[in-house]
Amino acid sequence: MERCELSTKELARYSIIENAVKGYLKAHQAAEELHLSTRQIFRLKKALREEGIDRIIHGNKGKPSPRRTSEKLRSGIDSLYTGKYDGFNISHFTEMLEEKEGIVLSRETVRGILLERGSYEKRKRQPKTGPGENLCLRKE
Repeated sequence: MERCELSTKELARYSIIENAVKGYLKAHQAAEELHLSTRQIFRLKKALREEGIDRIIHGNKGKPSPRRTSEKLRSGIDSLYTGKYDGFNISHFTEMLEEKEGIVLSRETVRGILLERGSYEKRKRQPKTGPGENLCLRKE
């Protein structure tokens, strides 16, 4: 297994299990700290002894989600946004994808795809005027 960098949570988990393996912690103490059952602690201790740290890390870490939108669809959405639906806002574009193209995705998924590809940029908000500031500059 290719080793990834450990998060703070995984590092803490590893050190607690390692302390339980070395005998510094009882299984019930480790279980309390990790919010697991003692049975799970025994399972993790055995896995750490036999296979090392790779068994403590979640098996899907570093892999893309199986629910991820396919690359073909992502590039199709990008080309539609920059071509046929140029100038549409994200909400209207998402509606057109569903109505005209038969592609059903959430607005946030479409927005994320376009942000990732650089086709859509976050719009900057207009600065708010504070109290006492005039919106109109006219001479009196």
